Amino acid sequence: MESKAISIVLSPKPIQSDSKLEDVGLKIVPGNNGTVRVESEKGKQLEVTFDHILEPSCAQSDVYDIVKHDIEDTLRGRNSTILAYGQTGSGKTFTMEGDIKNDDQWGVVPRSIKAIFEIVSASQEEFQRTQFNCKCSHIEIYNDHVYDLLDPNGRIRKDVRNHETLGFFVDKCVERVITNTEEALAIYAEGSQRRYKAGTVANQHSSRSHSIFTIRIEARSQPDGESPIVKTSCLQLVDLAGSESMKDSDATDQRGTEGRMINRSLSSLSHLVNTLSTQKQNSSDATPAKSHSSRSHLFRDSPLLQVLQESLGGNCRTTFLVTINPDPACLSQTRSTLHFAQNAKKIKNAPRINSKVAADHMTPSQLREALKNAQADNIYLGQLLASLQAQQERFETEQISAEVEQKNFMEFTVTNYQVELAKEREEKKKLADELEKLKAQLQEKAQEVDRARKTPSSHSVTASLFSSPIRYPSGPLLNSPVRTPTAGSRLNHVERELREAQETIQMLQSESDGFQQEKEKLKAEYEAQLKEVHANFELLEELQDSNMMQISELHDVVASKDAIIDSLNKKVAEIEVRFATIKRDVVEEAKSAKAQIDSLRQQLMEKRCQIRFSK
Repeated sequence: MESKAISIVLSPKPIQSDSKLEDVGLKIVPGNNGTVRVESEKGKQLEVTFDHILEPSCAQSDVYDIVKHDIEDTLRGRNSTILAYGQTGSGKTFTMEGDIKNDDQWGVVPRSIKAIFEIVSASQEEFQRTQFNCKCSHIEIYNDHVYDLLDPNGRIRKDVRNHETLGFFVDKCVERVITNTEEALAIYAEGSQRRYKAGTVANQHSSRSHSIFTIRIEARSQPDGESPIVKTSCLQLVDLAGSESMKDSDATDQRGTEGRMINRSLSSLSHLVNTLSTQKQNSSDATPAKSHSSRSHLFRDSPLLQVLQESLGGNCRTTFLVTINPDPACLSQTRSTLHFAQNAKKIKNAPRINSKVAADHMTPSQLREALKNAQADNIYLGQLLASLQAQQERFETEQISAEVEQKNFMEFTVTNYQVELAKEREEKKKLADELEKLKAQLQEKAQEVDRARKTPSSHSVTASLFSSPIRYPSGPLLNSPVRTPTAGSRLNHVERELREAQETIQMLQSESDGFQQEKEKLKAEYEAQLKEVHANFELLEELQDSNMMQISELHDVVASKDAIIDSLNKKVAEIEVRFATIKRDVVEEAKSAKAQIDSLRQQLMEKRCQIRFSK
């Protein structure tokens, strides 16, 4: 199988003045238009060789002309990936998407869509007897989670699963059939509108997620005098989010989290590219395309790597459109981008034509191979089904446990709340009674004070005023009656008693308010815990419904696979019966021919004997 290195194309962002690349630290090496040299302030040099270097002022059509052969090869049965990589604000989205409303400013994606349907509808000699079926999907990877941009149910996270023979794939990803350019562009625009975008200091129209638009093509043809051939291929058009300098971007909160997640996924991609390039260098006998099972561990770090498994060292023609910002302030990011491109250039892919004979024209050996693959798929689906059923049982057990825990918690909480409420009511009633008693005593003392003030010389009134002190529920405010020699001093003592009584009333009122606040606090905590319990139950119910749907769908898939296996078994049995019949007929014909030959030999011997006797 022939290997092919990843193609690297450098696309500098247009400079905002009359400057040239050399003026901002980028130099084209003389005599080799495919090499760029970048120098840092410390005098270090980095030279990277590209397959193509575009001018900063080049047109969108110039970019597409470089990758159009990969697009056309997709119709011949080869997988292709076009991927834009670079720092934020360097022009990746404009290179891949452009302005859909302006044909002249179309990027790689709309031009590729148009080219595919133009070739299909033009009935070129190469594809005159070929029937094409095209489907597309559009996903984004936001904060390291996969979302389907075409899902009619909205933004729902999707899982990336690993198949033993198919490799990584996005589970339950929506695929729409496309039959013409307008339909495909409308679907792409729909997904692009749903993609996460936001403004940052470095880029006012920054893409906050990785976008992967995929077109799957099935081409069925029947050459003269041959069995029908089915070719399948996949075109991935990838617009990665740009790397960000967190120090320069000054991003916080949600933008800061997005920037860190983008940098983390791009760091995983860079690490993988470095690993793959080193493996190719260190292992001379390594095959360019390894099996999925032997390579899958390299791609487990992030969903981005899993989606790009075939594009990096697998069965695919891959082109990286490396975009850079030639601003001197971005020189550090430019060096990092060029270093990434240098490593990616060393990776060898193994693209091949994905073709097979149509099932209804397979030979017995091909049918047996198809049956073997179908049985392997059935085993995998059975294992996946068993895993999901075990997960479902675990969820049910957890749900039962949560229900018991919730019931116990609610009973305990309600009981405690009722006890606390009863105590609080009793305490409140006690305080109310004490307050009433104090108010009555104060009112009585106030009346006596008024009488004393009106007749200050009356010893009998004054003596009766102080004959019994004010008493409180917790004890007397004054331990013994105050005996003072004069009415004026006695009046002062009474006023002091009044003030102390008022302070006591205020203290008791403050304690009552504190009890009320504590009651409201306990009630709020109880309601918050109750809401959390209900939310957990709703989450468990959603998980249960999701797993039930997955199990139901897997049952359908397994049933479908079983039907296919039964059909293949029937075909194999029919062919074996036909072969046995043919074999029996051939044996009988051979026996008949042998009998005829023996008869002829006998006749020939008799003729020879007659001739001898006649002589």
